[in-house]
Parts: sequence; structure tokens; C-alpha cells
Amino acid sequence: MYENVLNTQNDKSLTRTFGGDWDVHLFAGIGYQFQKEVGMMFTVEFNGVYRSELSISGEETFLPENTLLAYSPQITVFWAF
Repeated sequence: MYENVLNTQNDKSLTRTFGGDWDVHLFAGIGYQFQKEVGMMFTVEFNGVYRSELSISGEETFLPENTLLAYSPQITVFWAF
């Protein structure tokens, strides 16, 4: 993986290759069909990302360590007419 981040305030860019960070994406769901025409489904989606600090040795410009975690539960009802 190649990362290139541009700091627009001082026109310096930070780059690295294979930073060793992680991304996770999980998706799960379960459903039930009540009748031939009517059903319901419950799903959950999870995303997680970790990025370690990105900096240039001897410079004040850096991108701090950050973690993003997000989840999205969803309920779907369907009717086939």
C-alpha cells in the first residue's frame, strides 16, 4: 500500500509504502420470510481503520495516529406484490 498525504498549509507531502496498518470490514445479516410476499431482514456492517503516525524525520509536519470505527445497523422490510 502506498500513502501520499499533502499538507495544503505548507505544501509538504508525507509518503510511505507498506505502513503496516490495518483495515477491517465485517457484514452480517439474518432474515425471515413471514409469508410468500412479506419478509424482514436485519443487517449490521462494521468498518475499522487504524493509521499510525506519518512523519518526516527532522520535520514538524506530521499526520497523527488515528483510528476510525463505524457501524451501521439496518432493518429492511420487503413486500413482493
